[in-house]
Amino acid sequence: MTDLLNLPYWNILKVQESDLNYVIDATYEIEPAGCPHCGFMIRYGHGTKEKLFMDTPIHGKRVGIRAIRNRYKCQNCGKTYIQPLPDMNEDHFMTKRLVSYIEREVFKRTFMAMAAEIGVDEKTIRNVFNEYVEREEKKRVILAPYWLGIDELKIAGGYRGV
Repeated sequence: MTDLLNLPYWNILKVQESDLNYVIDATYEIEPAGCPHCGFMIRYGHGTKEKLFMDTPIHGKRVGIRAIRNRYKCQNCGKTYIQPLPDMNEDHFMTKRLVSYIEREVFKRTFMAMAAEIGVDEKTIRNVFNEYVEREEKKRVILAPYWLGIDELKIAGGYRGV
């Protein structure tokens, strides 16, 4: 069953298939090293939390990964924290490979077509695209001269800037 998801360190618990969708219940194997707040290594379980993350389409069907994450409570600082998922984009509740897929394919199709294929709102596609454009804009280097010369010439009976 691991081949269906094709993400390392993920265990598939259950797959529900319908005409349009796959919903995959999965857990992530790797536990956090310590508390992200204070760095203390000893922790204890504080329950689980489920969250649905969308993934790239499989067999022409939309894919949702229901991630069952462990919650922890630090014995040192008393704060709770959740198991990190490095394959997931927490801002848009989708896998990082789905974000890459959207960034590649959005130039070929409309936002609405992408949203219908993936199973998310059109605004989510737009937000992913806008973030991609902002990242690419920051990489862009504009080469402009240090000095710009502007002069006037008399052309066709009037002065023109050249």
